[in-house]
Amino acid sequence: MEGSSHEASLLVMIFFMSLLVIFVIKYLFLKIVDEIKPHSSKALVPLPPGPSPWPILGCIPEMLRNRPTYKWIHTLMKELDTDIACIRLGTSTHVISVTSPEIAREFLKKHDNVFASRPLTGATRLITHGYIETVLAPWGDHWKKMRRVLVSNVLNHSTLTWLLPKRTEEADNLFHFVYNHSSAKGEGEVVNVRIVAQQCRATILRRRREDGGPGREEEEHVEAVFVMLSHIYAFSVLDYLPLLRWLDLDGHQRIVRKAIKVVNKLHDPIIKDKIREWRKGEPSISRKTSNDLLDVLISLKDSDGTPLLSEDEIRAQIMELFLAAIDNSYNAVEWALSEMLNQPEMLKKATKEIDRVVGNKTTLLQESNIPQLLYLIACIREALRLHPVAPFNVPHVSTSDCIVAGYFIPKGSNVLLSRLGLGRNPVVWDQPLRFNPDRHLHEKQRDLSEIDLRFISFTAGRRGCIGGELGTNMTVMLLGRLLQGFTWTIPEGMESIDLNTEESSMFKAKPLYANAKPRLNHSLYFSSALLPPGPSPWPILGCIPEMLRNRPTYKWINTLMKELDTDIACIRLGTSTHVISVTSPEIAREFLKKHDKVFASRPLTGVTHLISHDYITTVIAPCGGHWKKMRRVLVSNILNSSTVAWLLEKRTQEANNLVRFVYNHSSAKGGGVVNIRTGGQPYAVGIMRKMFFSKRYFGKGRDDGGPGKEEEEHVKALFALLSYSFAFSVSDYLPWLRWLDLDGHQRIVCKAMKVINKLHDPIINERIREWREGEPSISRRTPNDLLDVLISLKDSDESPLLSRDEIRAQIMELFLA
Repeated sequence: MEGSSHEASLLVMIFFMSLLVIFVIKYLFLKIVDEIKPHSSKALVPLPPGPSPWPILGCIPEMLRNRPTYKWIHTLMKELDTDIACIRLGTSTHVISVTSPEIAREFLKKHDNVFASRPLTGATRLITHGYIETVLAPWGDHWKKMRRVLVSNVLNHSTLTWLLPKRTEEADNLFHFVYNHSSAKGEGEVVNVRIVAQQCRATILRRRREDGGPGREEEEHVEAVFVMLSHIYAFSVLDYLPLLRWLDLDGHQRIVRKAIKVVNKLHDPIIKDKIREWRKGEPSISRKTSNDLLDVLISLKDSDGTPLLSEDEIRAQIMELFLAAIDNSYNAVEWALSEMLNQPEMLKKATKEIDRVVGNKTTLLQESNIPQLLYLIACIREALRLHPVAPFNVPHVSTSDCIVAGYFIPKGSNVLLSRLGLGRNPVVWDQPLRFNPDRHLHEKQRDLSEIDLRFISFTAGRRGCIGGELGTNMTVMLLGRLLQGFTWTIPEGMESIDLNTEESSMFKAKPLYANAKPRLNHSLYFSSALLPPGPSPWPILGCIPEMLRNRPTYKWINTLMKELDTDIACIRLGTSTHVISVTSPEIAREFLKKHDKVFASRPLTGVTHLISHDYITTVIAPCGGHWKKMRRVLVSNILNSSTVAWLLEKRTQEANNLVRFVYNHSSAKGGGVVNIRTGGQPYAVGIMRKMFFSKRYFGKGRDDGGPGKEEEEHVKALFALLSYSFAFSVSDYLPWLRWLDLDGHQRIVCKAMKVINKLHDPIINERIREWREGEPSISRRTPNDLLDVLISLKDSDESPLLSRDEIRAQIMELFLA
């Protein structure tokens, strides 16, 4: 066993020694070739200052000893007192770091054509599906093709205008989400601003859960995107020693693959389904025109009318757009709000500006207001300057030798413009470490672009960000809506917000937690684009599991609303039924007065289908022609004032009978205990029997005025129907299971209806026979009760207006009502 272990170790040693020999031979060969080549005038120009490299490895050993790499590079430049440095990594890669705006402009403006490519790395190759997208792709025809797609079809002004409602919807959802995590009535609650900002940016490109916040998949999605972002150009050893790339020594490729797998799991089903709809059959009506950017990419055609983009190109470009959209804005907003909380006068000034521009506290900030928000824009520009999302910009690769700032830049060099060094350059910025938005006000800048590269927002040149307009709008709207909608304060027990950065990145070390108190009219937090607050639903089942665990349902709903501190709640039951519960008179009036026409129908349930004889009644019937007919019958013939007055004597008789019944159950002289329910229920139902059937009893009555056996059965059956009319039956929210009658509601209702029909039908059938199937008796020539009224109604052709089933159903419904 020991021998085999020794042999394995020996083989590994021989393998690595062989690699080292190969590197040495390659290095010496390149040196010899370089020596015998004729030297051009450029070769006589020195490289920028930098540390002396080791043979073969370059400065990789120093890089590995001084993590994070960005701090080592900036410390090195400070020690060398230079604005441009050259660090060789591996055998031939020269990393050029720049902290001077003048030199940066020389790279990206004067020599833009030379530095328009990108480096090839293990992580970017995976993320870009082999460089078939735009931002990370090297210079070439494919990059030009994909850039044309973005410029002409995705990030142009007309497309951004078309997608404005979707961005506004997500800005409204931001209000909804933060409101749900703050106190609507008290002194505010602590909110995780990082989660709010990250998820807001991500959901503009996708969708959200119904309470406005991220679900489990959304959290996984954002986490995976940030993993990829953190490993793009992460100074992986293998990118500078490509012969060892297959070993994945630092594990970057393994981590990136895992993150890509998560993103693909979420993206691919949607992308594949839409491609199938567009390309593999007649598209549905919704697919004949584009509804979103995915539709736009799929629908593009080349000159031959064939799809312009392959499925892999679409997948890669969408992934890249997510990467480009999420990080910069969320980071700027988190840092800006952190700095402003430590200087509250800035918060007041920015909020006051928003209120002045928007006009009042009953209108929400819109993208059209952005050009007037000069101070808010200045705050975000200052956050981008002082707290960049990454220490360096995306690298540029030189496609030929070049001289910049008097230094020789070899072909293949990786040029890194230092976001950190540019934004904190003391030659450019007075007190560079101080957060001071006022320094930007004299520029009167109406967006976040910085064309002079004094700090980096969207860079410049051929590889400059083409999404500057979208980036500005999304970032300013994010911070603007947070400030407009909420009063922000430092949480109790904290003196100030911690402004330290993470050890290995430029992100804030600790997520920003701040106290948020709503400051606008309550209704603004629940715009038409949002669902009211409520619990997170399960796939397919919605909140049915919670409903079943928390019987009775009405108590669960009211407890839930109290916990959410809301007067309106949304609970999804099943796949698509949203149950909206309201406890506010103002909101109730909005439903039934302002929007009465919209909310005039009824739900279709298994129980109401039975009770209403398939919805041929009034109260529980859905809105439609039949409902209008039956409502006219009630309004004109049953419940109008003349009919009600006509039936006064019958109601008075029942009131007198109630007095007699109670008297008989009490002591005429000394009093006694009486069951009010036993007296009240028969009284209400007795009035209806008297008005409809002109009788108090179905069978033989009782001498004391109380209900007989049939009347007790009648009342019990009616209350059974009432208790199950809209009783939150599982089968109503999972209709394909209705035939199983899982909770037994339909069985109970059928049994109750059988009792009622047994008592009603003989009377109704006899009366219809008297009125319609022969010469009516003298007593039937004029109605004596409401049953006679219903039977006697005629249409314009003098035919009976109501069928037997309509009469039966309407009488049963009126008893229930």
